Amino acid sequence: MTIRIFILLGFLGFFSRLYAQKDTILFYQDKCGIKCKEDSAFYYCKIYRKKKNWVKEVFFTKTNTLNVKSFYSDKACDNLNGTTTVFINDSVINYSMEFLDNHPISKTWYYANGAKKAYMSFDYNITQSWDSMGKELKNTILEKDAKPIDAAWGKYVMEQVDQRISKKEKIHHGVYAVQVNFVVDTLGKIVNVLPLEVPKDCKSCTSEIIEILTTSPNWEPAMKNNNYIPFLTRRSIYFEIANKKITPVILLYHFGSFL
Repeated sequence: MTIRIFILLGFLGFFSRLYAQKDTILFYQDKCGIKCKEDSAFYYCKIYRKKKNWVKEVFFTKTNTLNVKSFYSDKACDNLNGTTTVFINDSVINYSMEFLDNHPISKTWYYANGAKKAYMSFDYNITQSWDSMGKELKNTILEKDAKPIDAAWGKYVMEQVDQRISKKEKIHHGVYAVQVNFVVDTLGKIVNVLPLEVPKDCKSCTSEIIEILTTSPNWEPAMKNNNYIPFLTRRSIYFEIANKKITPVILLYHFGSFL
């Protein structure tokens, strides 16, 4: 009886490993996060299933160390849902973020010893900072990301994409995506917009998206040690064109970093 149980457990373990292997996706990215061939890769990525979520791990190709670990609700890893952790190396966390359906909820930075360094809430404008011993620092902002001042920014982008692209371009019905990097300067203005992915069927998407973002309402600038600093971020703009009208526009957050 005992031998049968061990044999059964062995089979279960084998099939669970086999299933996990089939469910794991491996691909490569360049320094900008765009898919590429292995010989030119800066990162390699693994996507696998964990209970009801999908996990994406991004590793530095050169050092084989973990850079980012994120949880998504979908296999395509378009919908951030849960914790995203960014590492300095395999064991030291730089910061973590909480997401709900792609909406950033909060961000927490850490010291090398694992103690909390700073915290910010995206919805409630709460910021806190601590020293490496855990004492709260009053009237001090050690780190804070740049962010839109309010919903007016997203509304502006939606309206402009509708007016400037869908009504001017003869584009087939369908869903389109534009992915861009841009910098929020110390005054909160969006500058240095760099399109990373643009629909092939939309010839004017590149120039129009650059114009839309650089003329959009200012953000709250990023801060570090009570000083305003430039901030690099990446966003994806998804829009559906039907009957010369955009419905809807989705703005996805990818990452942000201080410059």
